[in-house]
Amino acid sequence: MIQFMFTVRDDKAEAYFQPFFVPNENLAIRAMKDCIGDENHQFSKHTEDFSLYALGSYDDSQGKFELLDKPTHLANLIDLKGE
Repeated sequence: MIQFMFTVRDDKAEAYFQPFFVPNENLAIRAMKDCIGDENHQFSKHTEDFSLYALGSYDDSQGKFELLDKPTHLANLIDLKGE
């Protein structure tokens, strides 16, 4: 099964979080909405500092990563807050 790889960038730290894997972009966005909807999560406390990026995919049947040339911006978390 192919899983897609995403990460969150912290603009204040100028660093990316550890990647996470989900079946598609819509589920990555939903996961971010869940995080920013939780008032105890750091993404909710400082939403304006974080952005979601796509990194590539992983095929678990072949153990193979397919990486994008560079992280691809998908959304600023602050923009997902009102959705």
